[in-house]
Amino acid sequence: MMLRAAHLAYAHGHRMVLEDVSLQLNAGESVALLGANGSGKSTLIRLLLGILKPLRGEIRLRDSDLHALSAKERAQRLAYVPQDHGVVFPFLVRDVVLMGRLPHQSWLGVASAHDREQAEAALARLGISGLAERSYMELSGGQRQLVIIARALAQETPILILDEPVTGLDYGNQHRLMAQIQDLADSGYAILQSSHYPEHALSTANRVILLKDGRVLADGPPIEVLHPQHLRALYDIDTECLETSDGRRVILPKVLTSALSPSRRGACLNLSSEEYPMTHTLHIFASFTLAEPFQEIIQGFTSAHPDVSVKPTYGFCGALMEQMAAGASVDVFAPSSEPMLAKAAAQGFVQTDTAVNYARNRLVLVSLMRDYPVAPKLETLMEERYARIAIGDPESVPPGRYARMALEKAGFWQDLEARLQRYPDGLQPLQAVLEGRADAAFIFASTANSASGKVHIVDIPVGVSMHYPVAVTTKSAEPELARAFVAYLQTDAAQKVLEITGFAPALSAQPLLNAF
Repeated sequence: MMLRAAHLAYAHGHRMVLEDVSLQLNAGESVALLGANGSGKSTLIRLLLGILKPLRGEIRLRDSDLHALSAKERAQRLAYVPQDHGVVFPFLVRDVVLMGRLPHQSWLGVASAHDREQAEAALARLGISGLAERSYMELSGGQRQLVIIARALAQETPILILDEPVTGLDYGNQHRLMAQIQDLADSGYAILQSSHYPEHALSTANRVILLKDGRVLADGPPIEVLHPQHLRALYDIDTECLETSDGRRVILPKVLTSALSPSRRGACLNLSSEEYPMTHTLHIFASFTLAEPFQEIIQGFTSAHPDVSVKPTYGFCGALMEQMAAGASVDVFAPSSEPMLAKAAAQGFVQTDTAVNYARNRLVLVSLMRDYPVAPKLETLMEERYARIAIGDPESVPPGRYARMALEKAGFWQDLEARLQRYPDGLQPLQAVLEGRADAAFIFASTANSASGKVHIVDIPVGVSMHYPVAVTTKSAEPELARAFVAYLQTDAAQKVLEITGFAPALSAQPLLNAF
């Protein structure tokens, strides 16, 4: 047994999201996790990764309590492949894969010869060594997903967790990727993948877990679990299992099978997403700090708009605007600050009359609870025990800029500047604290939310409202749909998701686009 979860329960406020969920994952096993939108799949994955802590129940990695392990120790045992591969990495493919070696490196983060060998081996295993010197941003969706899986393989963990790995891929790349995943399981990896495709689970999984309304509906071999009664309960749609000419089984909704001629019903069916396309596609560019809440918000939006496919791209806002300037297809721009939206407006990228603030962040100071029993304050940073203070680069990272403002206002900036560890994004300072490479860090409250219970979180007054704005782009191909998404961000459902992930309601709905 590689991973075991027993009787897990989790709640958002007073609403139970998961109740009495148990599962286990064994070496050489590929397990598919299926469930409708809102069934609790993403929450369960976050629990298994240690991002969230269960209300009840326990999770064990072999013989270790998951939450007794540090973030670095977990990353040495378990690798994660997110469903969204739209993050804008300004790096070569080889460097992206090499990031998978970080859990094995010293606090200096210097790659060894062994690290580079493992990265090259991961690229070779997936047959993408020829992409090593290419920019990650230039790759197709299928290539990007293989690169992220290679990064996970470079971690040298026995367990892989993949969150909807075929999302956004075309028909051919979906099945090529599923074949790669099955090959990894056959070689001994323990694999758990969430999916919306019963037919993929039927053809490639050893075991299937069905999740409905936060509870396990069924757990067992695909041929036993994926029968019409279960799928009806799961997706509220009638299905039929057809046998192909070569003996394979295919699951199709009856709304499709009723339209097939008898000669096609027994044939080898190759139904691609292009044969049954979504009516509309909405492209969203958003700050990487929004990846967690937007994942659930997009699910809610598409539930209300079933004919819409939403394709998010997360990244550094400056890099996102470079893509927009180069002609990237985008309908909605959601940066992490009003100044960034003002820059986009000045370059003619957004429709200013659609701009609105929908949330705000807070600057917080964090330190590791196990090393510092007492929460830090600005003035205590002057003490020698806080010799390493992590911040995002003030020139390009919003929480770093706000940290500098707070320290200058308190008169501490010059005294502390030599102790500051500057990072190129707003996530690495928290990781530095969790891994013991920094004594304290300035980050956004939404980032600190993922480490709640492990770090002290102290609000730092800055004197400005850290609003998150959004706007429809000037070149949107779906302007009405884009406006609908902007409006959805202001609904109670979206605001609840934002609150859970550490954001606060906006103090002013109108962004300040002329003040920067």
